[in-house]
Amino acid sequence: MGIVGITGISDSRVAAVCADIIKKTGGQFLIVAPTFVRAGKLASDLSFFTDEKICVMPSDEETFVNYEAKNKDALIERLNILKTLAEGERCIV
Repeated sequence: MGIVGITGISDSRVAAVCADIIKKTGGQFLIVAPTFVRAGKLASDLSFFTDEKICVMPSDEETFVNYEAKNKDALIERLNILKTLAEGERCIV
């Protein structure tokens, strides 16, 4: 199907429209939201409309110190999502 841009409707309505497109076409989908919080809300809304696996890519942790003492949980979750995509598993990210 290619790239689809959806603008001008509220977040919860975007979920219904996306679910309809996903149902009709199948495969993998990448949905871009402006913030991590809105991505999580969209994923939650989308889960009401589809049984597809839904992944929310965690944002990179910001550190304000000179050394790297990051929590690696977010990195591991990001790598697992990328692995799901690479294996061609049906999913929504």
